[in-house]
Amino acid sequence: MQDVFERTWAYLGDDAFAASVNGFIADHPPAERTLNRFGAPFPAWLARRFPRDRDIAEVATLDWMLRCAFDGADRTPLRIDVLAALDADAWSRAGFEFHPTLAVTPVTHNAASIWEALEHGNAPPAAVALPAPAFLLVWRKQFQPHFITIDAIEAEAIAMLRDGLSFATTCATLEAHHPGCEIAQFIGAALRRWVDEEMLVGVTHT
Repeated sequence: MQDVFERTWAYLGDDAFAASVNGFIADHPPAERTLNRFGAPFPAWLARRFPRDRDIAEVATLDWMLRCAFDGADRTPLRIDVLAALDADAWSRAGFEFHPTLAVTPVTHNAASIWEALEHGNAPPAAVALPAPAFLLVWRKQFQPHFITIDAIEAEAIAMLRDGLSFATTCATLEAHHPGCEIAQFIGAALRRWVDEEMLVGVTHT
């Protein structure tokens, strides 16, 4: 557990982390032959143990997501020239397949800043609630897990594309959900980042 939840361990400290893990094990004794997935319920368990400190569970969630990304399946990233070759008809029907390690989860606190400070051996900032809904996006690029914080619109776009909607339908739906926002410009920039950061692995046709 210390290996998988290394930043959570650093954040809680030795005694609090050991007490938490011992309590978790008492509530969730190992029941499978492998321990690979044993820590999956730990972040939710921490949320119940520390209901007034959501940052703790969110740091643990990021720890777990990064480990899952490290161990996840591999796929060849989508190249930008594949998109450039799509004609207008293909674009009207095209959807996208994301890397199998990509995962998105909502956060309410500055868990990403806390995790990054701990990663670099620095004192973490004070936990504060975020001013607007945000999401952690985790994926593996080549052999290294990565994460970024994204806003609700991008998270919504990813969810719709992963549900099988076309890119055109996704854009139209976002424009309906968020009138007044520059959706075309926003989603275009997001698409380029998804390609550049190797989050996409294929084009689908709806």
